Amino acid sequence: MKTMKTENKEARGESEGKAEEASGFFTSNEKIDFRAVKVKDCKAVPKSKKLLQFTLDDGTGTDRTILSGIHAYYEPEELIGKTLIAITNLPPRPMMGIESCGMLLSAVNERNGEEELHLLMVDNHIPEGAKLYFKHLKMIIERGMSTQRKLRRHASLFVGEKGGNEEERIE
Repeated sequence: MKTMKTENKEARGESEGKAEEASGFFTSNEKIDFRAVKVKDCKAVPKSKKLLQFTLDDGTGTDRTILSGIHAYYEPEELIGKTLIAITNLPPRPMMGIESCGMLLSAVNERNGEEELHLLMVDNHIPEGAKLYFKHLKMIIERGMSTQRKLRRHASLFVGEKGGNEEERIE
């Protein structure tokens, strides 16, 4: 049975598959790959007020370049040596003539009427390329457990070393 929303999409020539394909991100069968990355170098992109160019060690042996529009919040030199979290399986995207291969994760909030942005930084002991696992999160969402208490009790964030079977629990 078609819903009004589905019929409207079909009338415009849209479908869920086409929308996902057009977005250039992920289809429902793909998973987002979160990895720990170490900042080897960071510099302002010439002719841009917002962009920083990161050279990252993602554990593959090949440097990864990611551009991020966070120069209003960070100076490049303060990020060198930090371990950040990146989505590493996004399609490359050219920005200002430079190919950006991923996305850095950050948290945004408003304080005293001004926006604040904080890159997600993790312990420097986590090795480059470590994959982040959100164990039990899918189960919690599917079961409809939404209170913070239940989430704290059941959800765990795991970081596994690249190529290894061991997982280190961090809370």
